[in-house]
Amino acid sequence: MRAPAGVLLTLAAAVLLCGCNGVSKPGPPTSPTPVGSHSPNAGATPRSTATGSTGRPTTGSVRQQVSAWWYGGGEGRLGWIGTDLGDVNNDANTDPAKVGSDCTSLSTDVSAARSYGPVPDAQAQHHLSAVLDAYQQAATDCRTGVATKNPALITKAVTDGNAASTELDAATARIMRVINGA
Repeated sequence: MRAPAGVLLTLAAAVLLCGCNGVSKPGPPTSPTPVGSHSPNAGATPRSTATGSTGRPTTGSVRQQVSAWWYGGGEGRLGWIGTDLGDVNNDANTDPAKVGSDCTSLSTDVSAARSYGPVPDAQAQHHLSAVLDAYQQAATDCRTGVATKNPALITKAVTDGNAASTELDAATARIMRVINGA
């Protein structure tokens, strides 16, 4: 017997987010402090003022440049993505009709993270690129899966999201090592 598509969507979205638990905590050891829906992590630049930033510091050591990239908006942009994933999880459990728009927000925020500029460290940027690629594909598959009630696409979104959590951990660990001078 096949489960209804809505049940599969809820299950798939929950599994996607279970695999990405750490996404909303990409910063240093302190926990982010969300201030409502779609708020960046504490200390990060709000969306409305960060949108025009390039994320490309031009002076200082690599450590200073990575720190400026992270605390000047990179951390916040990853926080928005974490918020989007949290919205998918919450809405999958309480209002599945909103999941498609949550995935659209995820896609928009991935695009904003891409436009911010690369991490000024090749190893961290390699991992971050993989993260953003996987989240973009997950958002696309999620939106399409919801629109077409296609559980196979939702399952693919889960897979892409899970792959991203591993890369996000690697990107964040590298960024913190550079910032901390390790």
